[in-house]
Amino acid sequence: MRTGQQVRTDIRSLPLVVIAIVISFVLLAFSSDALADRDWAIGSWRIQQNFSVHHEKTAFSGRLRIARENGHFTGRIHFDTVGRWEELADVHVSDDTIRFFRPEYPQEFHGMRKGRRIEGTWQDRARKNQEWTWKAERD
Repeated sequence: MRTGQQVRTDIRSLPLVVIAIVISFVLLAFSSDALADRDWAIGSWRIQQNFSVHHEKTAFSGRLRIARENGHFTGRIHFDTVGRWEELADVHVSDDTIRFFRPEYPQEFHGMRKGRRIEGTWQDRARKNQEWTWKAERD
């Protein structure tokens, strides 16, 4: 059985409990919204990697897959000329941009969402950071 003192103490701590619950819900909603804004990148894409800014004749075609595991973005890439899937590193997605690294060749890709497409540039670290274009469309 509670004494009068215990009931008064419980009632005084009630506003703190309510505030803590409200803050928890706000933080949870904010973090869920932030991740939801990045869901645009998840899925399969047809990718074209150009070796010339002005000539698509020098392009390699393939597939790009972006996923999220345990709150982190992951990716794989498959170019038809290479003939196998490669794991990507440092995959970062924001509201309208994506960045990832292809470690095996070493190439760094930066792209911007444009509707159902991504357009961007990539740098070849093996060739003094020369920069070329790439684009991807939803599968």
